[in-house]
Parts: sequence; structure tokens; C-alpha cells
Amino acid sequence: MEGSFIGSRLAIALTASAHSLFATFVVGGMLLGAMAESVGVLTRDERYERLSHSIARTLVLMSATVAFMGVALVLFLTILWPIFWTLLFRIMFWPLIFEALMFLGEAACLYPWYYSWGRWPRKTHLLIAWLGAGFGVTAMIMIDTVGSYLLTPRPVEPALQRMLNPSMVQLTLHRFAGNLSWFGFGIAALSAIRYLRTTDPQERAYHEWAGAFAVTLGFGFLLLMPIIGFSYLKAVRFASEGAFSRLMLGEKSWIFVLQVFLINVLIIVGTWYMFRMAHFRYKENPHFKRYRLITFILLALAALIFVMPYQMRYVPFAAYFTPAEVNPWGKMQPNKYIAMGVLIGLGILNYGFYLGALRFKTEWGSGGRLPQVLLIILGLFTLFSMVNMGYARENARYPYLIYGKMTIEGERETGLGGGRPAPQGPPDHKESPENLNQPGPRGSEGKRRR
Repeated sequence: MEGSFIGSRLAIALTASAHSLFATFVVGGMLLGAMAESVGVLTRDERYERLSHSIARTLVLMSATVAFMGVALVLFLTILWPIFWTLLFRIMFWPLIFEALMFLGEAACLYPWYYSWGRWPRKTHLLIAWLGAGFGVTAMIMIDTVGSYLLTPRPVEPALQRMLNPSMVQLTLHRFAGNLSWFGFGIAALSAIRYLRTTDPQERAYHEWAGAFAVTLGFGFLLLMPIIGFSYLKAVRFASEGAFSRLMLGEKSWIFVLQVFLINVLIIVGTWYMFRMAHFRYKENPHFKRYRLITFILLALAALIFVMPYQMRYVPFAAYFTPAEVNPWGKMQPNKYIAMGVLIGLGILNYGFYLGALRFKTEWGSGGRLPQVLLIILGLFTLFSMVNMGYARENARYPYLIYGKMTIEGERETGLGGGRPAPQGPPDHKESPENLNQPGPRGSEGKRRR
């Protein structure tokens, strides 16, 4: 039945999204935790070591969920998508096996790192932390190798060619920056919640400092993501033009518009938070208020242009407001490039002001509720952004499971994909690793094949 087929797709989507959210949080947490502990050891500042210990405790609590969701995802793929999963496992056998081993290595380091706190020598403890972070990053690279192959595949032989496919490096860099930004804003939001729940001045001082420190990581890597993201889209455009057109100009272009909206919110709210935290440093400057007003006006204008859709006909409910199918203001070149440049340029400038102000901040805990509310908003919108990015990437290759190589119909032919048996397709629908040695469709050729 068609309904059961939709249910099988929904099961994979929900499980993969949940697993990805927790897994990326753990990868970013291992890196930030190791970094915070290292800074604490070098500077002898107990706040960094306390933050690192809190991160380790959070990751220990999450690790079981990550493992459970990963097992559930493989189980669903095996039961609901057996042809696709068997083919993918044969093609990407070693990256998938290596990813599983690296996850086990990460877990083997995480638990001793937390439970041996204060018992092992400092150098040994730091070594375990950085070793776990290395395992986590390596596992991320392996799974990105698989994910990038699904969208921009190359012939399966030689093995290096399918692993280093056209979008592998860009996807890995984008995920690396995204993981650290997601974890930074996530920890900042958790610190804000703790701040709002306590009345102890010392605890408030610590949690306000922890949130401010986490934002330096979250916002810093956020500024890199649009740049890396456009490089990633360029790689997809030249390798899988049909997928690029579907996401940027076709029926799923509204997903990209939504992603831009989320990034706009993160930059504007992040800037608002940084201005609030840096106010003590610049409040005596007569030009500060004027600069702040001009900054928000420019950010608002740039965000408006950046989020404008080009293909109005694909935006949900747009027909109720305008009969136009195309919006010339939504052109990528030059309008959105200029808008993105303004957003990133002002973000970098304000980020510098923020870091400069924090160097002179000695009193913590009296910033009030508004900055903490802003941190919670940042955490929530970062979560939505991470889910939406994954949704956009996976939907770009529809109706293919492996772009240009294996279609959803190829799975449905067996009746095991949760749907009714479909008519037999052309010979190239009989997927095997040998057939995948041929390059996939590009541009209009791919559309003709579909």
C-alpha cells in the first residue's frame, strides 16, 4: 500500500534526523570538552575545567541514545529498504565498518574521560579527551563519505574515487563547522536555562560566563557555514546538476529559503546577544548607539534580500499573495551574494567587538534575563537549522536513492520498500555495484531519464 511506503520513508527520516542531531552534538562536544579542559590546565582557571566536566557528563547521558538510534536506523534500513541498504553496504563497506569502529573508540574514551575525572594524571586525562575527539571526527568523516556519495556518486572503482567524490570535502567541512556551531549554541542554551533556574549569585556568574564562552564557538563557526555551504552547492551543481536544480530552482527551493531564514535569525539574534553582553564596555562611547542602530538596519535589509525566494510558484501559500511566478529580487547573483556578504561582514566585525569586550569583563551574573532568553532562542533555531539542512540534502536527490544510479522505484519493485510493486523499469534500474561504474545524469539528461 502507498500509505505503508510513506510510513517507511517517515520512519527513516525521523530516526536518521534524531540520530544525526545527537551524534553531531557528541562530536562537537568531544572537541569543545577537550579544548576547554586544555585551556583550564594551561590557565589554571577552574571554570574551564568545570565546563569540560559538565560537557563530559552531558555526553555520557547522550551516548546511549546515539547508539540506540544508530542501531534502530540500521534495523529500519535492513527491513524497509533491503535492496538499497545491501547495495550501499557493498559499495561503502569499509567506510561504514570504519565508522562503527571509530564510534566504539569514541565511546571507549568518553566513559573513562568522565569517570576518571580527578583520579588520573592530567596529561593522561587530556590524552584520552583528545583521542576521543579524534575518533569522533574520523567517524564523522566516514559517514560524510557515504552521505556525499549518495548525492554526487562516482564509479565504484577505484575505491578512492567513490570515497573522494566531488562533494565529500565540502560536506565534511560544512558538517564540521555545523557540529561545533550546533554544540556551542546548544551548550549556551543549556547554560541559560541553568542561569534562569538558580538564584545563587555564584552559580549565575558561572552559567552566564559559560554561555558567553560557548557563543564564541557557536557564532564563530556560524559565520563560516554560508561560505562553506555555497562551496558545497557549487560542487553539487557541477556533479549532480539535476539535484542542484531541484533544491535551488525547483519544487524544493522553499527548503533552501527556509534555511536562509534560519541563518538570518541566528545572525541577528546572535548579534543582539553580543551587543547586550558588550554594552558594559562600549556604553560610554557616544558612537556606540548609532553604530548599533545602523548595524541592525543593514542586517535587516540584507536578511530580507537574502531570504527572498526566486521561484515564487514553489513557495507554499505564495499564490495567495502574488500571481508572480518569479521574483527578480531573489536572484542569487548579484543580490543574494551582496546580502550574504553584508551579513557575514557585519557578523565578523561585531564578533570582534564582542571578543574584545569579553577580555575586560570581570563581573559576571548580573546581565539579566534577556541575554539568556536570546541564548535559548539561538539553541532552538540552531536545532531547526540542523534538521532542515539534512532534510534539504536528502530531498535534493529525489526520486533517486543513489543519485542517477538507483531510484525509489528500484526498491519498490520488490514490494519490500513498504509500497506496492512497481512496473519494471529500464535495465539500468537493476542496480549492482558493477552498473554503478557509469557516471550519473547531469542537468537535462538526468531529467529526461526521470
